[in-house]
Amino acid sequence: MASATSLPRGCLETCSERTPVFTPVCRDSRMYYNACYMMCLNPGNSSTPPPDACPPPPPMPVVRAPSPPPRPACKPLTYPFKNASYYSNRDCLVYTLYDTEAACMPDWATAQQLCEAKGLELVPWDCDAANEALHRLCDDKEMTCWTRGPTPPGLCPLMNAEGVMVFQGCEQPVRFVCRTKEPSCRIEPPSPPPPTPPPPACDPYRTTYKTKSLVSSADGRTYTVVDTEAACMLNWFQASLYCGTALDQELVPTTEPAAMAALLALCRDNAYTCWVRPKPDTLDTCSLMTELGEIIEQGCNQPMRWVCRTKEPRALTSPPPTKKPPSPRPASPPPRVRPPPSPPRVRSPPPPRPPPKVKSPPPSPKPSPPSPNPLSPPPPSPRPPSPRPPSPRPPSPKPPSPKPPSPKPPSPKPPSPKPPSPKPPSPKPKPPSPAPNPPPLNCTQRCEAHYPNWALWVCDVQGKPYRNWCYAACAGCEMYTPCPAPSGSQPGANVLVMTDGGFEYRMYTVDAMQRKPYGAAQVACKDLGSGWDLAPYADAASWAVAKRMCADNRFTCWLRREEGDALCPLVDAMGVLQKQGCEQDVRFLCRKPVA
Repeated sequence: MASATSLPRGCLETCSERTPVFTPVCRDSRMYYNACYMMCLNPGNSSTPPPDACPPPPPMPVVRAPSPPPRPACKPLTYPFKNASYYSNRDCLVYTLYDTEAACMPDWATAQQLCEAKGLELVPWDCDAANEALHRLCDDKEMTCWTRGPTPPGLCPLMNAEGVMVFQGCEQPVRFVCRTKEPSCRIEPPSPPPPTPPPPACDPYRTTYKTKSLVSSADGRTYTVVDTEAACMLNWFQASLYCGTALDQELVPTTEPAAMAALLALCRDNAYTCWVRPKPDTLDTCSLMTELGEIIEQGCNQPMRWVCRTKEPRALTSPPPTKKPPSPRPASPPPRVRPPPSPPRVRSPPPPRPPPKVKSPPPSPKPSPPSPNPLSPPPPSPRPPSPRPPSPRPPSPKPPSPKPPSPKPPSPKPPSPKPPSPKPPSPKPKPPSPAPNPPPLNCTQRCEAHYPNWALWVCDVQGKPYRNWCYAACAGCEMYTPCPAPSGSQPGANVLVMTDGGFEYRMYTVDAMQRKPYGAAQVACKDLGSGWDLAPYADAASWAVAKRMCADNRFTCWLRREEGDALCPLVDAMGVLQKQGCEQDVRFLCRKPVA
């Protein structure tokens, strides 16, 4: 059986373009459309003898002679099928296998009609990416599926349960695989998005909304959930616009720890479903937080509450720029404390001097009062100036130099007028003690630390292999698919193990354990010992681990049912929670609490 991952890239497309003619050839009792298709579907067998020419198939007496099997008592066009989906990174299309339970299988014409009615198309078998998806959905599940493509006259193509393309009668009931027509990764989301849905019956810019807010202690931003009473809920595009235009804020992202903590407090703890960002790179899905605190993607046009936040972080309660020594203002703060009265005692008379010689002694009719100037030359007597009877001179003739009183005494400097220890000795307040942190781990070292022995090889679109998705992310590769391990590479563990949030998680990768129906998966988890069970999807920490261990490795895994679930929950390879039929063989994730 040819493996889809070993097909040469572009081989089938080349055959369909260069040799589209039906020239049947045979090898090992199998008929192929022509030699080119045979070589594509059997890579590595080029050393075998050339194929035998084989006659065209007989008129299929075995298929057409007996009457076709009785049609099921159902209407395929309206039947609620149980499905399984696969997203291909090679062509960015979603492939869906319909009727996994074989409850209402259609013939080839009805299968093609069903795909077209859903806006999809029946999957071609002669395209490499489509052929790989058929192997994933049909071959791996051992199911037979209708396809389309080059076919001998009167017959229809299908992939059988062994993964081999065969051509048979078109009237038999068979499962079928449809795919989307437009690739999701090549379409840019509308920016700015036109208001395609009709505007709400209310005007959000005239509605007085009830809100709840909190200020994050981690980043200082204010987070606000709008419309707590569901008075005028908006779709994703209107909510994002409202944050920017009405509040001058932004829709809250889920990529920052502080923002996630605020979303959990405002939405999950109040049982609200809220719009968040970023918007995924798809045309019609947007991100939201559910009432359980999960981040999922759904249609963008449903009305919902939303959370805005301020654009710039506010300064936290950290002290203002430290001015502890108040930038020493020289002598201005201390001089307010006037020097003690000892320095101003300039009145203590100097040693007696001879009286000054005054040249103009005309007596003044009114003796002027004594000059209060303490610096005026004192009279011969050491007493304070007072008119003496023996001398007719005025007690204070014109002072020799009537200087205004000095603003301060000649030596007004207080003893050591330094401010009371204004400067701590050698104020070097900001030598940030350089904590000798160990050098940070690089990206691949972090991968090895978090995911040891995870040898789940993936390849990018050029076929370059990486040890697991984490190593691919370090190289900037976002589009990858599982692929065989390179020759000579060291094998990894048969079970992936992770400890997170007080729980140990385990997912088997060996073929004997990796896929089971839901009931058998739950039994396998409980057989591991006390406390083991399937990991729940309703727990936010468990859901985050499931996305890392399953979706990031492009695995689909069973998770534990909650009370009231009619179907069985699983996380698909794109990280989306789905509830489907419980009889499918799917990988599973176990967990138990650790002490």
